[in-house]
Amino acid sequence: MTIFNVSADFVILKVSIMKKCKLLTPKEVEGKMRKQTLVRLSIAGLALGVSFFVAPSVSQAVIITSVSVTVGGTTFCDTTSACANKIWNLGGGVNIGTGSTAPLILTQTDGFNFDTSDVAGLTGASPAPTVTVNGNLFTDSAKVLLGADPLGAGHEEAVDWGTAIGTVGGIRVWVGYADTAHTDACTDVDTNCLPENPWQGTAGATFLGSAVSGGVNVGCARPGFTSCFEAGAVRIEAVSGVPEPSALLLLGSGLVGLILWRKRAA
Repeated sequence: MTIFNVSADFVILKVSIMKKCKLLTPKEVEGKMRKQTLVRLSIAGLALGVSFFVAPSVSQAVIITSVSVTVGGTTFCDTTSACANKIWNLGGGVNIGTGSTAPLILTQTDGFNFDTSDVAGLTGASPAPTVTVNGNLFTDSAKVLLGADPLGAGHEEAVDWGTAIGTVGGIRVWVGYADTAHTDACTDVDTNCLPENPWQGTAGATFLGSAVSGGVNVGCARPGFTSCFEAGAVRIEAVSGVPEPSALLLLGSGLVGLILWRKRAA
C-alpha cells in the first residue's frame, strides 16, 4: 500500500503554483504599464504619420513676402527688403497657392531695371547668382542671370526657364532671360526671345514686370518691336504634396518609440 505525505505534497504544490503565479510588485506593475503605453502610443503615432502620407495632402497656400536676387556685387529686391534696387512691389504678399497653377514671375518693372547681365564688373568667373525667396536660398549654378552682355545692338540673350534651380520650403524657383531688344536670332527653344509658359498673360500667373516702350530710341533695336524686354526673369511656384511637419514628427516619434521598446524587450 502506498502512503502519501499529504502535508509535504501540498507544500510542494503550493510553492510550485506561487512560482508560476508570481505576484508583481507595484514598481513592476508600473513598469509594465509604461511599456504597454509606450508601445500603444508608438503604434498610434506611426499609423497617423503613415496616414498623412497615404491620404491626399492638404497643403496651405504659400504667400511670397520677400524676394531678392544677387548678381555679382549688386542685389535687386522687393520694395520691403533692404537693398539699393527695390523693384518689385509684392503688395504685402503674393499668394502662389498650393501648386503650379498660380506662378509668380518677376522681371524688369521700370525701364531695364533688372538687366542682370549688364551689372558692372561681371565676367564668366563671377560667382553664381543667387535668389532668396522668403528667406530660402536658391543658386543659379548655370549662371543664366549672369549673361555677361558684350553690349551693342546685336547680342541676343534670351533663355527659357529650363530646369528649376531648386526646391526649398515648399517653393520651387526657375530663372530665365527675356530679350526682345537685340537683333540677333532668338536663342530660346521656341525662338520668340521670351522664357514664356508661364509669362505675361498666362492664366493664374502674377506677372510683376513691364516692357520698355519707345522703339530704337530707348534701346528696342529688334525690328518690329516698339516695346521690349532686356532683363533677367525669376519664376516662383508652390510645390504640392509636401509632407506636413506634423506628419513627419508623428512618423518619426512612432518609429523611435518602437525601436526603444524593441531594445528594452531584448
